Amino acid sequence: MIDLPDHQIGHWVRRLNHALIYSLSETLKPYELGHSQWQVLSILEEEKKISIKKLREKLNVESGTLTGVIDALIRKGWVIREEDPQDRRIKVIMMTEDGKKKWTSLPNPKKVVRQKLVQDISSEDLDIAIKVLRHAHHNLTTK
Repeated sequence: MIDLPDHQIGHWVRRLNHALIYSLSETLKPYELGHSQWQVLSILEEEKKISIKKLREKLNVESGTLTGVIDALIRKGWVIREEDPQDRRIKVIMMTEDGKKKWTSLPNPKKVVRQKLVQDISSEDLDIAIKVLRHAHHNLTTK
């Protein structure tokens, strides 16, 4: 087995992950949103209102990281943060009315990037790539 970086699956998974995040960020740049901000808004589109704790768990990020993302979205008028009426110790966030309107005008960056990602790759090759990545993930996450 060749042990050069170009022949290591982890090398290519990491490079692809960086390229995906960069492409998503570039797609969102005209809307003055970052990838992490879009992820929060995407969850809010589904959940409508969510506690900071639950959001942090969904995104698998540290609270300091998430606080910065939420603060930026508040400054931009996308979301508001308030106390949960049932338990004032819990902070929840939700989209503002303006945020909801702006959300509908955003392109789905995942669709935009996916079109570019899979161009000139056959569906058979995509199926094989997904099968290999699933298997590798299973190998690393199963005891």
